[in-house]
Amino acid sequence: MVYVTVRYGESQQEIFNPCCRTSLLLKNIRSRCNCDNYADIELSDEAGNVKNLRDPGHQQRYASDFLEERETLVLLTVEKSHSDPPLIMYKPLLQAGDGVLSEEFLARLALKGTEIQKKRIRSSKRRDTSANVTEQKDVTSRQVSREKNVDKTKSSSKSDKRNSARSKR
Repeated sequence: MVYVTVRYGESQQEIFNPCCRTSLLLKNIRSRCNCDNYADIELSDEAGNVKNLRDPGHQQRYASDFLEERETLVLLTVEKSHSDPPLIMYKPLLQAGDGVLSEEFLARLALKGTEIQKKRIRSSKRRDTSANVTEQKDVTSRQVSREKNVDKTKSSSKSDKRNSARSKR
């Protein structure tokens, strides 16, 4: 049987079936683990490795693609700062007395937040660069099409002159 165990609160845990879309699994976790309906949540393993289930590219894929069978996970809340660019921070929704929340675990979560921020900055730079390249291609293609139209107009005016000269003969 495929299942994962999600730990949260004061030594509480729930069992979930990951054989569903990631978005549905996160919604069910929110509901059964008494989270706010609009809370931004994520999961990590007990070593602090974030599973990135809330990534937009993963929402329609099966959660079992990202989670191991019978894996024990820690429920996290995702907080974004209001700075520019916004920083992402993961905070475990597990009480400190459970033995999982070591300094190493918390340090790994902090590191994951900064890694994601760096990836977003790099991808936005790529998007900006690719947008500039696309704009340049559009301008170039417009210039080429204008030149073709000018050439066509010139050639059609030459043929009009030839035709009128032939008709005079």
